[in-house]
Order: sequence, then structure tokens, then C-alpha cells
Amino acid sequence: MNDSIKFVGRAGSDVEISVMDSIRRIISLPTEKQAQLYEMCLTGKVDKTSLDFAKGLVQAKFPTSKQEFWIDKFINPSTPAAGTDEVDLTNILAMYGNARGILKRPKITLMTGLVKDENGNYKTSSNSVKVRFTLREDHGLIYLNGEGFGSHYGSIFIKDGTVKIKSSFNGNKQDLLDLIKEFAADPKRLVIACGKLTGHCCFCSLPLSDARSLHAGYGDTCAKNYRLPWGDKANSPEIEWVENQN
Repeated sequence: MNDSIKFVGRAGSDVEISVMDSIRRIISLPTEKQAQLYEMCLTGKVDKTSLDFAKGLVQAKFPTSKQEFWIDKFINPSTPAAGTDEVDLTNILAMYGNARGILKRPKITLMTGLVKDENGNYKTSSNSVKVRFTLREDHGLIYLNGEGFGSHYGSIFIKDGTVKIKSSFNGNKQDLLDLIKEFAADPKRLVIACGKLTGHCCFCSLPLSDARSLHAGYGDTCAKNYRLPWGDKANSPEIEWVENQN
């Protein structure tokens, strides 16, 4: 006897759940795993940065396979395998933190394959790939995306800095890892370098048309959003970082 029922999800995807879970949903009760996750939310076992995301999963009616995946992730967090890459996100989160309250989902677009000359200045290579770092505190992640729609390269877990790059990433994985580590080490210098190299602001991706913006590596509006010096104050990549005072 088949003890599961298959439903068609909102996007046409099949959702297969047990008979017991189907009865729970009909009478507006959560599945066993949703109930377990709900208890974790109440008892403080879910990180504050991921709490809203977890609550959304608890409230989902007929969870999709993707939602079930994330519910399982919360309930049974995997231990990073030996050799898993991790980075210290302190400096990156400080940069994002300066835009807190101004931008809901701050994005920073950088480039892989950058090389330094003998003076320590960055140059692009023929294998450079643009990567957009999007902060989603509600998901507990920094997403790594490409320029095209649906081009997802991987994620960085905010909680412990674990880096997960998708096997479908068609660029050089080591170049992407090197970019992430370089970004973590000195986000300010890399943002300025990429802005000057590409002629586009790394924060909003708009062209840098003003001479002062080209000199700084980012525009006036983004300088205000991220509390960065601009104009006469932005004299070199060695400018002091303005820490979030909130």
C-alpha cells in the first residue's frame, strides 16, 4: 500500500508527502519536521540571523522539496567535511553593516582572476569572472551569483564562514576561493580596485561617469550608503575604513 500522496505545487512541481502529513496540512497542523523546527525557534536553537527564514518554513503549507531541504538543514546541520573552505567574515560583515538600515539586501560585485603587479596593484586576467556577493541575513547566507538570471555559484554561511561552491560553477573554483579570501582580508581595497578596473561601481553596478567617482572606485550615493570617503577625501586605496557606529 502506498503511504504517500503526490500534490502539484504552485510552480507545477510535484510535492510528495505522507498520508499523515497530508492530514496534518488539511487541518492546518505542521508536519512533524516543521513542528520540530518551530520548537527550535522557540528555544533559541536557531540563529537570530536565520530566524525569519526558519519561521517562514514553519508556516509553509505543503512545503516544496526546496523548503523541505532547508527544514532538514536546520534540524540536522551538517558538519563541514575535512578540507571544507572557511573564511573570517568579520571585515565583510563590517562593510555590509555600514549599509544596514539603508539597503535591505546589499550587493557587492567583484571579479575573479585578479592579479597583482610588482607594486601590489590589481589587474584583470583573461579568465576573470564577475561574482555578485548578496547578503541575506534572514537566510543566514551570503549568496554568490553571476550576472545572468539563475546563475548561482554557491554560498557563504554567515554563522561559521563555511564556503560552499556549486559543482555546476563553470569558472575556476580556486580563483573564486581566492577572491572570497581576498575580499574577506581587505574588502575596501578590493572594492576600490574592481571599481577602477571595470569603470562600474561594485555596489550598484552603475557606470562611474564622474571623475571623482572614477578616482574613488565608487559613486557618491554608494559612498554615503556604505559610509565611505568620496571626493577630496578619497585620495587613495589606503583610506581609513569608516566603521559602523550604530
